[in-house]
Amino acid sequence: MVRYTEAHCIHMNRPKAVIFDLDDTLCSYRIEPFDALQRSLGRGEHRALAHALDAERFAALQGRTWAEGQARVQAGEWNPFPYGASVEAARRLLLEAGVVEQAALQQLQTAFLDVLIAHLDLAPGAEEVVRSIKSGCLVGLLTNGPSKLQWGKIERLGIRAWFDAIVVSDDIGIRKPDARIFQALLKRLNVAPQEAAYVGDSLEYDVRGARNAGLISVWLNAGQKGAWDPTQPSPDAQIARLEELLAWLKEG
Repeated sequence: MVRYTEAHCIHMNRPKAVIFDLDDTLCSYRIEPFDALQRSLGRGEHRALAHALDAERFAALQGRTWAEGQARVQAGEWNPFPYGASVEAARRLLLEAGVVEQAALQQLQTAFLDVLIAHLDLAPGAEEVVRSIKSGCLVGLLTNGPSKLQWGKIERLGIRAWFDAIVVSDDIGIRKPDARIFQALLKRLNVAPQEAAYVGDSLEYDVRGARNAGLISVWLNAGQKGAWDPTQPSPDAQIARLEELLAWLKEG
C-alpha cells in the first residue's frame, strides 16, 4: 500500500521519468560479507584462515573503512576503495592475520568480491516493475559507490539495457545527496526535476538527495528501515514493495 507523508501529500501528473537507486532497492546480497569472506578463503591454500578470523573484528574494520571512505570523498578526494569498504576491510583483516604478500592479498580480495557478486540478487518484482514503467516513461539508475564495483553489479545482474541513462557517483566525482548528481542524470534524460520521481531505500541519501534536487521522492521502506525518523527528510510517498510503484503511478 502506498503511503503519503501528510506534509508532502501530492497530487501529481504521471512523471516523465522514474529513477531508481541500486543497492537495497533493486538488488541486495543474499550472503553476509563475513560469511562470503570465509567461503572465499575455503577455496585455496589459505582455507585454514576461514575459521580463524574474527567476525567482530571484521565488522569493526568495515565500519572504520566505510567512515574513512565517506570522509575522504566528502573532502573532495577520489574514492580510496575501488571495490568498496567490505573488500578493504577484508584486506586489512587478512594483513592482520599475516597475509602480507601483495599478490596473495589481491587474489584473496578478488575471490571475496567474486563470492559477494555471485550472491547478488534482484529484488522481488524488480524486472517486472522496471519494464512496466519503461513502457510508459523514461527510466534511470543513479547509484553511489566505486565505479568498478557498481558497474560490476550492473553487469552481473544484466540490467544495463533496462535504463535510458545510468550515473555511478564515482564516474563523475559527485555523490548523493548532492543535488548535482541528480541534475547530471536528469540532463541525460532531458527532463526537468519536477517531471521525475526518485525511488530509494535511504532517507539520508535518496530522499534527501531527491528533495535537494527538486524531484518527487519515493521511499522504499521494505520493513528493514522501521518508522520514519523525524530527523531525516520527509518523503513524498512511501512504499513497502516495488510493485506498489505501479499503483502509485496509476494514481497520477
